Amino acid sequence: MVRKIIASDIDGTLLPYLQKEIDPEIFKLIKKLKEEDVLFVPASGRTIQSLQDVFEPVSNEISYLSENGGVIWSGKTPIAQTPIPRKLLYEIVDTIYNNPEMECYITSLDQGFVYTDNEDFVDFFNENVIPNSQHLKSMDDLKEIPVKVTAWCDKEAEYYIESLNEQFGDRINIMQAGPNVIDFGIANKGYGLKVLTEYHNLTPKDVYAFGDNYNDKSMLEYAENSYIMRTDDPVLLNSAKYVCDNVLDELKKIYHNLKSSA
Repeated sequence: MVRKIIASDIDGTLLPYLQKEIDPEIFKLIKKLKEEDVLFVPASGRTIQSLQDVFEPVSNEISYLSENGGVIWSGKTPIAQTPIPRKLLYEIVDTIYNNPEMECYITSLDQGFVYTDNEDFVDFFNENVIPNSQHLKSMDDLKEIPVKVTAWCDKEAEYYIESLNEQFGDRINIMQAGPNVIDFGIANKGYGLKVLTEYHNLTPKDVYAFGDNYNDKSMLEYAENSYIMRTDDPVLLNSAKYVCDNVLDELKKIYHNLKSSA
């Protein structure tokens, strides 16, 4: 039985940018938390394969929100997904594909696709970002159900967000997911966390959440115990209850508090 949930963003939160591996102390702590009936949930725009690879030492002991909440997993079993309608998908993909400053990535339940004519970008993406991504040369070849589209941009994401919101913002969530990364999805992390929380018959007061960016905002606003990585951004600061410098340190405090109150 689960009595608490701790959801954490990965890149920029649990895993500092440019760092490729999670601190092994995190895995030890996740196992200790499970002994106290606390479920750890990585919440990320990554694919499920990427998340399971990153959390391989504890992959059988946690649940996941992949694709920014577009797919919700109880353990390794998907319990819900929120697809992007095909007509809207094609509009977004065409916009990205026809912009020479962007590259397009599409994800389904358990597979990612690089949609581009740029072979060098495909190689770079598989070697440095998400391994085993398929090269999609035609949208006609996409048979899977899409849950998220990502634009990888030459310039900082803020440069493009306003115009993309004018074009698509009333039909889909558009979120900055990294310095040069923009995600499009019908669901968001807050929705995914809500579904998983209710699945375990819990409420927001039973939930802790950690994040660092705008694609974490809905999740931070849902959880009663929310932590934003230190920032000067007033919007992000207002979305969370606490400011965090080190996730591992805060997780240790949460563990000791829950253990002493059990």
